[in-house]
Amino acid sequence: MRQKLLDHYISAFKQHRRNCHLATSFVQFFREVAKANASSCRALLGAGILDTLLSMYLDDFLPSTSPVNENHSGRMSLRTSLIAACDLLLSAFSAHPEFNHILSAHPLCTLWPNKVSLPSTSEFRGRHTIWRTLEKTAVTQRLRAIKNTTFAPTPFPLSEGEMYEMSTDLIDIFVDLVEFSR
Repeated sequence: MRQKLLDHYISAFKQHRRNCHLATSFVQFFREVAKANASSCRALLGAGILDTLLSMYLDDFLPSTSPVNENHSGRMSLRTSLIAACDLLLSAFSAHPEFNHILSAHPLCTLWPNKVSLPSTSEFRGRHTIWRTLEKTAVTQRLRAIKNTTFAPTPFPLSEGEMYEMSTDLIDIFVDLVEFSR
């Protein structure tokens, strides 16, 4: 078993590209572990992987040390690679229906930007309640990420994909700001 895990990790690490977030390899490794069997999923969920993904969301999928004035396309590339890896990991969990109640009960299920990889839930259902139940540090973390996202320099013109991603990010930002103001 140990060798199999090591092989999965090495495989995920070899796929790591320079324009990917450093955490992408780890998330890809966790996805391979989750795909192995239900026991592996249970172990990852029990270890708090959903809390880790929630923290990544709160930080806008960027390290909190990431400079605000960093190249916009570089920031977008880092975010995109990590979000894609996280979506695939969540899909691996969702492939085991016995864990849908765990996924649905976690705040991540309501706040996650891409609902396709999670059990069915209403788009903005319960966001207000979720933000009220999370610790104050989580709200502060999200507000800091919103500030960094909002004030990051944006080169124009943007590609169609970048405009779509930015518009979905802005919807999440606006909804969260409204929820925080309630």
